[in-house]
Amino acid sequence: MKDSYQNLASPVFVVGAPRSGTSLTAKIIGFHPAIFYAGESNYFEDIWTRRNEIGSLEEETSLLKAIERLLNLYERFDFAHLQKLVDTIITPEKLIARLDDVGMNYGSLYLSFVSLLAESQGKTNFCDCTPKHLYYLDTIFSYFPNAKVIGCVRDPRDFLSSYKHYWNITLPKEKNRVRTLYNPIITSMLWRTSINSLISYSKLEWADKLILLKYEDLVNHPKTEVIRICNFLEIEFTADLLQIAEHNSSFGSKASGIFTTSVGRWRSSLTSEEIWFAQTITKSVSNTFGYKPEEVSPSYGLILRILLKAPLAFINALRINASRRGPVLIYLLRRFSRALN
Repeated sequence: MKDSYQNLASPVFVVGAPRSGTSLTAKIIGFHPAIFYAGESNYFEDIWTRRNEIGSLEEETSLLKAIERLLNLYERFDFAHLQKLVDTIITPEKLIARLDDVGMNYGSLYLSFVSLLAESQGKTNFCDCTPKHLYYLDTIFSYFPNAKVIGCVRDPRDFLSSYKHYWNITLPKEKNRVRTLYNPIITSMLWRTSINSLISYSKLEWADKLILLKYEDLVNHPKTEVIRICNFLEIEFTADLLQIAEHNSSFGSKASGIFTTSVGRWRSSLTSEEIWFAQTITKSVSNTFGYKPEEVSPSYGLILRILLKAPLAFINALRINASRRGPVLIYLLRRFSRALN
């Protein structure tokens, strides 16, 4: 990267299991006057994993193919306000001009794309809150050695509860897809895989570039935790960072700002069987973060029924998410390689 882009080559990535406070954390950071809130770009799974299919960006045909896919990225992932900004600010010619300056590779393509958006808003850096970028941190650090990563963690039972009810606040066209994705076994495995990945990454050579943030700590002690985030990112803390007006609650809560009502909601929104699966599957990891199991009395007939349905639910999830993931083998390997840790 050229020296003029070094500040933009130090992006902030907020990752973790979905529904674990990634959006809340990124929006807080996005209130900083220097940092652009880039939403969920999904770049590394949607475009980077297809680099062999797309081809080398040194080839004009491949470059234009990659740019075409990039320019409707936010539309495909339902970030309408950011797609509107893309449509207003970015053209293929602008992207190519910047790539000529910083290098023709897939890391530079991502950096050029988001930096153009950031600069249009007067920002000198950006924060991407794609949860699934968790599975691409090795790639991200290879492109951006100075990146900073915040890994979000949440009680697995509240995670299941939020995931189960997320369809309530999705766009009408997405409701059936999102409802189909929920299965207490698969969703619990997703949490376990995500947290195992965060723990593994925190022990590697870039450990000083990654911090873990518990959702419960953030909402119960927002000022303390946001100061900790600012110190990690080496940015100045101001009270404005706590002035969150929007929320992303799966339950359509009317509360605004940073609120605590989502903590422990699993007790009233999950069945005994769902709680049993969550606690059983995540036990080896959740205890590390202080998420202690509670006694439940599940129906073992229902437990068996859920077990029998899980394989079909997994196949359906792969099928209905086909347009939102990269090649299936990469998708599976990057998620489940740590599932049994």
